[in-house]
Amino acid sequence: MQERLVEIGDHGLGRLGTLPPPLKRWESFLPQQTPDVTSDTEITALSTPEYLAHMHKCIVDVVSSPDYLDAETGYISDSAWQRLVKGGFLASSLGDRDPNMRQEEIMHVGRMASYYDISLGLSYGITTALVIMPIARFGTLEQQEEYLTRIRNGERFGLAITERDRSGSSALDMDSSYSLNGDEIKLKMYKHLQGLSGNAGLIVTALRKNAPTKTVGLFLVPQEHISTERIPTAGLNGICYGINTGEITLSKNHLMVELQRRGLIDDFRDLFTKSRAFFVGMSLGQQEREEELAKEYAQKRIIGGKLQAEIAGVQWVLNNVHARTVILETLFNAVVEYRDSDGKALTDRSITGFISESGILKTLSSWLAHESARDRAELKGGKAFYAGDALQDVIDTWAFTIFEGSRLFLYDQIGGDVAARLKNGKLENELFFFDRAKTRFNRRARFVVASIQRDIDRKTLPEGSEFILGEIFSYIFALGLIDEDRYSAKEAHNATDYINDQIEKKGADYRRFKTAN
Repeated sequence: MQERLVEIGDHGLGRLGTLPPPLKRWESFLPQQTPDVTSDTEITALSTPEYLAHMHKCIVDVVSSPDYLDAETGYISDSAWQRLVKGGFLASSLGDRDPNMRQEEIMHVGRMASYYDISLGLSYGITTALVIMPIARFGTLEQQEEYLTRIRNGERFGLAITERDRSGSSALDMDSSYSLNGDEIKLKMYKHLQGLSGNAGLIVTALRKNAPTKTVGLFLVPQEHISTERIPTAGLNGICYGINTGEITLSKNHLMVELQRRGLIDDFRDLFTKSRAFFVGMSLGQQEREEELAKEYAQKRIIGGKLQAEIAGVQWVLNNVHARTVILETLFNAVVEYRDSDGKALTDRSITGFISESGILKTLSSWLAHESARDRAELKGGKAFYAGDALQDVIDTWAFTIFEGSRLFLYDQIGGDVAARLKNGKLENELFFFDRAKTRFNRRARFVVASIQRDIDRKTLPEGSEFILGEIFSYIFALGLIDEDRYSAKEAHNATDYINDQIEKKGADYRRFKTAN
């Protein structure tokens, strides 16, 4: 396949390089024979392995085409997106295929898209979890017919919810507001650091002014009504960050729904728990690409290395990178295979009760991929990320991933919630395998967890320690999920050791914080 150069904003040229072949580990879901698909009807009739093989070919063909990126904007071009959609890219997202396989197919398509271009994976995740699902859940029948048809025809929409210093899931805590006057809506929005997956419009959230109870409105706002101050990024082609503002007047048919009853608010938050779960697929694809590049750069370092110590150091880095891949595969498989007691997948049920678990899935998966990107950059010879580095995208995805705000918010939520569960003896549920994790602690990790448990029991947790606790609990979560039967003894041991090392390091951070406070 041809090598392509892309211009990235004001950062000069970034070389994405020759597209890599599919990974050997993908053989479990990609059949040897790729079906020849010529119509929408045939796409819906494909088995899951056939559909994924078809989508793999479609993604590779489009990403490697000369017009993949728009020559003027540097973002994924409209024509490239339309070819992907026509090829069935959003078929599972739109519910056009077997609903029983929807969760697995969405995860794998996001994984493959991110392996070849993280920007494409993010665009897929945004469109699936934060555009299609809200319209299907909250839109009127007329809005569903109009906007889902437009999406099927290749138009791209985004979601604007996050505001300065707020997590995206804080639906009842925002500055953007609106008022209703007959059939007229006056909307004032200020949305901070949003990614635009397209230019047709945004789904915008705001609080209703002077409502007797807090009321959240969801609006479909055409792009011409929105002023966006764009913030340059180092590598994301599919996503434009910026501050979206506007004081606009709309007709009432742009209102999707007003949420004020607790159940509806929970349904809205549920969209974010799903988006966090889907993010694992994108992070795994990115991690798999990072590992391939790390191996490539390491081989060059080893061939050129003269000291045995340097070779050992390179191998240590590669072991850590592969441990992260195993951990991310573990999180990925947990989402793909999850079924509740009624046999429902995450995509088919409300998972509002698993906010911490979904936060762990997202924050830990993005952090693992970020650390591997750092290792890969250092193996290449750089001290840090640099402008034009094709995979510097990870900086952007790490800090503000899919409209969720920073890791700080989610780790605070995780730390506070899990500490409360431990205190009340209610930690176990369908996803949080704490008891299994306890059997895998090494001596130092066991000491860290015991000291935290003691502080919880004595009510002596230092104020403000939730962030560090969230990190520790996230690694415990992953440790409990590792299925040793899926991996060789060496791989499982390597991943377990890596997690125990992280728990020990975060435990030292906790002790320092406790001493200082």
